[in-house]
Amino acid sequence: VRGADIVDGRGRPVVLRGVAFGNDVWTNVRLPRRHHDETDYQRVAAMGMNAVRFYMNYRTFENDAAPGQYLADGWQWLDDNIAWAKRNGVYLVLNMHVPPGGFQSLGNGKALWDRPELQERLIALWTAIARHCKGEPAVAGYDLLNEPVVTKAASQWQDLAGRIAAAIRAADGEHMLFVERLNSIAGDWKEDGDRNFFRIADSNTVYEFHFYKPFHFTHQGASWVPFTAEDVRYPDGRAEVEWFLLDRKAGTEASPKLPPGDS
Repeated sequence: VRGADIVDGRGRPVVLRGVAFGNDVWTNVRLPRRHHDETDYQRVAAMGMNAVRFYMNYRTFENDAAPGQYLADGWQWLDDNIAWAKRNGVYLVLNMHVPPGGFQSLGNGKALWDRPELQERLIALWTAIARHCKGEPAVAGYDLLNEPVVTKAASQWQDLAGRIAAAIRAADGEHMLFVERLNSIAGDWKEDGDRNFFRIADSNTVYEFHFYKPFHFTHQGASWVPFTAEDVRYPDGRAEVEWFLLDRKAGTEASPKLPPGDS
């Protein structure tokens, strides 16, 4: 990170444009060999993109019965993806989507915040990943934790993010860190004056948020999001999506409409 820019090893600005590879994290497939292969990196590049947000489940690298004893086939899986990405001109953003203690986004994974030993496991795992990826230009950086939902106070995530960052920096001084805003505190999804962002003591950091509007389109493949003619009245030329531009009160009959289509 240089000022407001992301730059490559030669100092040239880079815009990361890409998609996420989910890697079956929600179904806890430990080694998602059937999820994708190099063909999918070729497709990413062919569509004009240069980045993949690569979801990781801690189970790929360690077993709960033997924490800290990292698994060779997990490292091989990561190395294969790095090689596929590199051959196709694609950067990987390694995202810890499922940490020890569980997936965060929907208010789960409380154990991470209430059990110090799970935080230490997460810090140790990130340290090992940073050592493994040090000097690898196909890795854009390390996304410390997906959509944190703490149990008591915002300081829980700020403190843990700082500790993870310090541990990574002891192993790898070059790769970017990605630090996400806090999602919620004990089920309360309100935002503070900083929109739940905070800074850590590392200038080589990208501060990340997830923007899901219009929701019916961003999550149209999810089983819990309806996507029917009644919801969006598509493809008859209109796309009425709830709370789109409501903050500006700009959604009117005169607003631009999507063109007719069949997708």
